[in-house]
Amino acid sequence: MGDIVDGTIRLSAIGEIVAHEWQKTEGIRPHVSLDEWVIMPNHLHAIIAIKDTEKTVETPRWGVSKADQVTLKSDSIGSIMGQFKSNCTKRIRAAGFRDFAWQPRFYDHIIRNEESLSEMREYIAGNPMKWELDRNNPMNFRG
Repeated sequence: MGDIVDGTIRLSAIGEIVAHEWQKTEGIRPHVSLDEWVIMPNHLHAIIAIKDTEKTVETPRWGVSKADQVTLKSDSIGSIMGQFKSNCTKRIRAAGFRDFAWQPRFYDHIIRNEESLSEMREYIAGNPMKWELDRNNPMNFRG
């Protein structure tokens, strides 16, 4: 979705679409607010706040959303991410990137206090500077 140059992400055409769709999330869903986020070359890190806490949890014990195995609640994190990924995919493929695909699942974590929120914000903001060491960097895959 882009390249990291001197610790800063330079978005590709796909990354620009992802950024635009992510920023639309608040406008589509008034109970949602976006916090810190960054698009990486092959994934997205983001904090999303859902004001109605009854709609936030689908997979508290799994740690990885298994949206294909549960019935999603309307306006839950799973349905928000599903709509976001679907909208991105349609636009990206329409732009000529026919082979684009998301991984089928996503990692979710409930932030429960201000200390954890602060740590997550720092992690996200600093992630591009650590790309060379990132486990999601294809250069670090061992086959």
